[in-house]
Amino acid sequence: MVTPAPAEVLRRWRSAVNAEPERLEEWLTTPESASVGSRAPGAIHSVGQLAGMRTVDVLQTPSTEWTESDWAHVRRTIGFVRRHRAQWPSGDLGLRRWTYSLRNWGHDPLWWGRVSNPSIEDGAQAVSVDGQEVGVLDLSVSDGDVAIERLELTPDWRGRGVGSVVLHEVSRLAARRVRVDLLGTQTTTGEFFQRRGFGVVDAGADHSHLVLPRR
Repeated sequence: MVTPAPAEVLRRWRSAVNAEPERLEEWLTTPESASVGSRAPGAIHSVGQLAGMRTVDVLQTPSTEWTESDWAHVRRTIGFVRRHRAQWPSGDLGLRRWTYSLRNWGHDPLWWGRVSNPSIEDGAQAVSVDGQEVGVLDLSVSDGDVAIERLELTPDWRGRGVGSVVLHEVSRLAARRVRVDLLGTQTTTGEFFQRRGFGVVDAGADHSHLVLPRR
């Protein structure tokens, strides 16, 4: 097994941990945080909460000063977030143990409300994080369904969970069937939509049509 180079580990860490230290520290004091995770006998905090506390410390320390133990925690966190995000559930994510567990480790699948909410209307609109434009969402809206014509992020923001948040919010706010029509090279993104609950209704060498049923 090849161990990723430090630069690659840092990239994955940046993708996995999207919490700000102050926000994470505050979250770890909530009843929701305490409601999930395993505990050692007699322990006050869960394994996930302890990991989150360690993440706060690591986030506040320059990577050039990380110890071997810090690097080990970083790799452990990356692995946890990757495994749990692969189990993305359907429906509302706001009050879910799955969401709470990820938050404890420093990853919020809903980005703490930092991602702009999409408008369910025809045309292109900016995707923003903390007011900074990071991509484009283009929708075609009819009485029967909402079609995602385009969902594209700038290179620095890909793989960080922002696209998943946008897709989740579109499906939540649409109040009708959501579909995606992928053509040509776009078909390579079909797996992303399938992991978020979309089903393939038609696929060929140069196209793929997916639908997320109304919930």
